Amino acid sequence: MTVSVRPASISDGPALAWLRHSWRAVERGESGASLAEFTDPFIAWMEGHEATHRPFVAEDDGAPVGMVWLGVVHRVPGPAQWARLGGLLQSLYVLPEHRGRGTGALLIDAVVAEAHRLGLEYVMVHPSERSFPLYRRHGFDDSPGLLELDLRHKRRKRMIGERKEQGMQLDGKNAIVYGAAGGMGGAVGRPSPRGGGGVIPVGRPNPRLYSGPVYTGAAGGAAETAVVDALDRRAVDAHAAEVARRGGIDVSFNAISVPVEQNVPLVDMPLDDFLAPIIGLCRTHFITATAAARQMTERGSGVIILLSASAAQETRHEMGGFSLACAAIEALTRSLAGEVGRKGVRVVGLRPNLTPEIFGWHEEDLPHMLKDTLTGRLPRLSEVAGTAVYLASDAAGAISGAVLNLSCGAVLG
Repeated sequence: MTVSVRPASISDGPALAWLRHSWRAVERGESGASLAEFTDPFIAWMEGHEATHRPFVAEDDGAPVGMVWLGVVHRVPGPAQWARLGGLLQSLYVLPEHRGRGTGALLIDAVVAEAHRLGLEYVMVHPSERSFPLYRRHGFDDSPGLLELDLRHKRRKRMIGERKEQGMQLDGKNAIVYGAAGGMGGAVGRPSPRGGGGVIPVGRPNPRLYSGPVYTGAAGGAAETAVVDALDRRAVDAHAAEVARRGGIDVSFNAISVPVEQNVPLVDMPLDDFLAPIIGLCRTHFITATAAARQMTERGSGVIILLSASAAQETRHEMGGFSLACAAIEALTRSLAGEVGRKGVRVVGLRPNLTPEIFGWHEEDLPHMLKDTLTGRLPRLSEVAGTAVYLASDAAGAISGAVLNLSCGAVLG
């Protein structure tokens, strides 16, 4: 296989139309125009956007196997700098049979090189869940100065509203939430305006792995944020001991994320990429759960919540080492629950399916995920957060050693 990437032109329109249609209509199952109906309007669109949209095509011995587009954004001029240009990396796609071989990396390199040549100030991308590690290896990083208002769906707005109202209702309890800077940890860790306890968001100063703000607070609703590396056992132990000294730990929830290489067959995956999520997630869950357990068993009460995912039991989505990592987290949940249960501490787990809100997606754009569910939809972030709140409450006092399935029926058991 000899793959090369070059700038595309209008003459490549039929090939680019075929790649785009293969991605959206064939692979994702979108209904709409046939390839024959789509091609000519697509080429006409290319002709009308030559100045702002620069395509690149990847070829294997002359046959098109992938594409990417660089959208050029003209920003408002200023007195000191008249020409201000930004970029949007769009529609990176590689045919399924050519993935995991470096073609996507070549396409990204081509866009970045073109962005430098044009003097762009930045290049932005809306990555899929599975492509985050790929982009990060090319220098893309989380931006603290970026906000987005999604105007496409009213339902999306309603879901965001639900998320804002959802928070951990502690009723006088103290909770530590690792990963509260991320979507899942943020939804769970946000202090409820109705709650009477405190939530401590704990964060690690590394956008590639969110240990979240740790919300710790005493009864009365005060919340504070700490920066703790959830991969550093000494730091986590010291922070947990300090929180325990100032009022005790009632709830510990770990929702951090780590880079995961996905969408690559296991037989083609480098060993280091396979092991990375296993080592990272097992390490942080072991460290935070045992730190909380040591403090909770001394006082004879507490709830430790671990976050898994439906990948623990899925078989066909090319999840790489993430599947094994999730299965290990569930095993840790059961093992630790057996050790501390008689000392008044409950250990429980959550197994949600993909929650599109975290990534700003809409579930109708994920037909390959929906078709695996029994409900025809994916879980809402508010539902996952609400389940975590329930598990942390006294109403769930009979639950320990269990992992609650929030996969919408994608996996059973």
